[in-house]
Amino acid sequence: MKVEIGRYPDSKSKARRLERVKIDSWDTWSLDHTLALIIAPALRKFKKANNGIPVSLMDLSHHETMDWKSAAYKKAERKATDRAAKEWDKILDAMIWSFEEVVAENPGQPDITKFKDKRQWRRKWDAYHKRLDKGFALFGKWYGGLWT
Repeated sequence: MKVEIGRYPDSKSKARRLERVKIDSWDTWSLDHTLALIIAPALRKFKKANNGIPVSLMDLSHHETMDWKSAAYKKAERKATDRAAKEWDKILDAMIWSFEEVVAENPGQPDITKFKDKRQWRRKWDAYHKRLDKGFALFGKWYGGLWT
Protein backbone atom coordinates (compact mmCIF):
# COMPACT_ATOMS: atom_id res chain seq x y z
CA MET A 1 0.00 0.00 0.00
CA LYS A 2 1.17 3.49 -0.78
CA VAL A 3 -0.70 6.54 0.34
CA GLU A 4 0.27 10.09 -0.52
CA ILE A 5 -2.03 12.89 0.48
CA GLY A 6 -0.91 16.48 0.07
CA ARG A 7 -1.90 19.66 1.81
CA TYR A 8 -5.10 21.44 1.03
CA PRO A 9 -4.42 24.10 -1.59
CA ASP A 10 -4.78 27.77 -0.80
CA SER A 11 -8.42 28.86 -0.79
CA LYS A 12 -7.77 31.09 -3.81
CA SER A 13 -6.12 28.29 -5.78
CA LYS A 14 -7.98 26.17 -8.30
CA ALA A 15 -5.52 23.33 -7.76
CA ARG A 16 -6.76 20.05 -6.34
CA ARG A 17 -5.34 18.37 -3.28
CA LEU A 18 -2.84 15.62 -4.15
CA GLU A 19 -4.44 12.24 -3.44
CA ARG A 20 -2.70 9.03 -4.49
CA VAL A 21 -3.70 5.70 -2.99
CA LYS A 22 -2.38 2.39 -4.27
CA ILE A 23 -3.74 -0.77 -2.69
CA ASP A 24 -1.84 -3.98 -3.37
CA SER A 25 -3.56 -7.36 -3.31
CA TRP A 26 -1.70 -8.37 -0.13
CA ASP A 27 -3.09 -5.33 1.67
CA THR A 28 -6.54 -6.89 1.60
CA TRP A 29 -5.41 -9.87 3.66
CA SER A 30 -6.05 -8.85 7.25
CA LEU A 31 -7.49 -5.57 6.01
CA ASP A 32 -8.42 -4.78 9.62
CA HIS A 33 -4.71 -4.73 10.49
CA THR A 34 -3.75 -2.81 7.35
CA LEU A 35 -6.30 -0.07 8.08
CA ALA A 36 -5.46 -0.01 11.80
CA LEU A 37 -1.86 0.85 10.86
CA ILE A 38 -3.22 4.10 9.41
CA ILE A 39 -6.18 4.77 11.70
CA ALA A 40 -4.40 4.40 15.08
CA PRO A 41 -1.71 7.05 14.47
CA ALA A 42 -4.21 9.30 12.70
CA LEU A 43 -6.54 9.19 15.72
CA ARG A 44 -3.64 9.89 18.11
CA LYS A 45 -2.61 12.93 16.05
CA PHE A 46 -6.24 14.06 15.76
CA LYS A 47 -6.69 13.88 19.54
CA LYS A 48 -3.46 15.77 20.14
CA ALA A 49 -4.53 18.54 17.71
CA ASN A 50 -7.68 19.02 19.81
CA ASN A 51 -9.41 21.15 17.21
CA GLY A 52 -12.94 20.83 18.46
CA ILE A 53 -15.81 18.78 19.78
CA PRO A 54 -18.78 17.38 17.84
CA VAL A 55 -21.69 19.69 18.55
CA SER A 56 -23.95 16.69 19.18
CA LEU A 57 -22.01 16.08 22.42
CA MET A 58 -22.87 19.54 23.68
CA ASP A 59 -25.76 20.20 26.05
CA LEU A 60 -27.27 23.24 24.39
CA SER A 61 -30.39 23.53 26.55
CA HIS A 62 -29.18 26.86 27.95
CA HIS A 63 -29.26 28.35 24.43
CA GLU A 64 -33.03 28.56 24.47
CA THR A 65 -33.56 29.93 27.95
CA MET A 66 -30.76 32.41 28.60
CA ASP A 67 -29.52 35.70 27.27
CA TRP A 68 -26.33 34.83 25.36
CA LYS A 69 -24.64 38.01 26.63
CA SER A 70 -25.16 37.13 30.30
CA ALA A 71 -22.50 35.77 32.66
CA ALA A 72 -24.80 32.85 33.48
CA TYR A 73 -24.96 31.91 29.81
CA LYS A 74 -21.18 32.05 29.47
CA LYS A 75 -20.77 29.91 32.60
CA ALA A 76 -23.29 27.35 31.26
CA GLU A 77 -21.49 27.34 27.90
CA ARG A 78 -18.10 26.68 29.56
CA LYS A 79 -19.58 23.90 31.66
CA ALA A 80 -21.22 22.28 28.61
CA THR A 81 -17.98 22.58 26.62
CA ASP A 82 -15.87 21.08 29.42
CA ARG A 83 -18.29 18.17 29.83
CA ALA A 84 -18.36 17.52 26.08
CA ALA A 85 -14.56 17.74 25.81
CA LYS A 86 -14.13 15.11 28.54
CA GLU A 87 -16.66 12.84 26.84
CA TRP A 88 -14.96 13.33 23.46
CA ASP A 89 -11.58 12.42 24.98
CA LYS A 90 -13.09 9.20 26.39
CA ILE A 91 -14.57 8.36 23.00
CA LEU A 92 -11.28 9.02 21.21
CA ASP A 93 -9.34 7.01 23.82
CA ALA A 94 -11.66 4.03 23.32
CA MET A 95 -11.21 4.18 19.55
CA ILE A 96 -7.44 4.58 19.82
CA TRP A 97 -7.14 1.66 22.24
CA SER A 98 -9.06 -0.66 19.91
CA PHE A 99 -7.02 0.17 16.83
CA GLU A 100 -3.73 0.03 18.74
CA GLU A 101 -4.66 -3.43 20.01
CA VAL A 102 -5.08 -4.60 16.42
CA VAL A 103 -1.78 -3.00 15.36
CA ALA A 104 0.02 -4.72 18.24
CA GLU A 105 -1.74 -8.01 17.36
CA ASN A 106 -4.01 -8.05 20.40
CA PRO A 107 -1.55 -8.27 23.30
CA GLY A 108 -4.35 -7.69 25.81
CA GLN A 109 -6.36 -10.70 24.67
CA PRO A 110 -6.43 -13.30 27.47
CA ASP A 111 -4.34 -16.41 26.79
CA ILE A 112 -6.36 -19.56 27.46
CA THR A 113 -3.23 -21.48 28.51
CA LYS A 114 -2.81 -19.19 31.53
CA PHE A 115 -6.19 -20.05 33.05
CA LYS A 116 -7.05 -23.17 35.01
CA ASP A 117 -10.73 -22.26 34.96
CA LYS A 118 -11.82 -21.99 31.32
CA ARG A 119 -15.00 -20.14 32.35
CA GLN A 120 -12.85 -17.41 33.91
CA TRP A 121 -10.84 -17.20 30.69
CA ARG A 122 -14.06 -16.97 28.66
CA ARG A 123 -15.36 -14.09 30.82
CA LYS A 124 -12.06 -12.22 30.36
CA TRP A 125 -12.04 -12.99 26.63
CA ASP A 126 -15.62 -11.76 26.25
CA ALA A 127 -14.86 -8.57 28.22
CA TYR A 128 -11.75 -7.91 26.12
CA HIS A 129 -13.64 -8.33 22.83
CA LYS A 130 -16.57 -6.27 24.09
CA ARG A 131 -14.15 -3.40 24.81
CA LEU A 132 -12.48 -3.87 21.42
CA ASP A 133 -15.83 -3.87 19.61
CA LYS A 134 -16.96 -0.81 21.55
CA GLY A 135 -14.00 1.19 20.18
CA PHE A 136 -14.79 0.07 16.63
CA ALA A 137 -18.48 0.88 17.06
CA LEU A 138 -17.58 4.34 18.37
CA PHE A 139 -15.37 4.86 15.33
CA GLY A 140 -18.34 4.11 13.09
CA LYS A 141 -20.71 6.23 15.13
CA TRP A 142 -18.41 9.25 15.34
CA TYR A 143 -16.73 8.97 11.93
CA GLY A 144 -18.48 12.18 10.85
CA GLY A 145 -17.11 13.95 13.93
CA LEU A 146 -13.50 13.46 12.79
CA TRP A 147 -13.61 16.60 10.66
CA THR A 148 -11.87 19.16 12.83
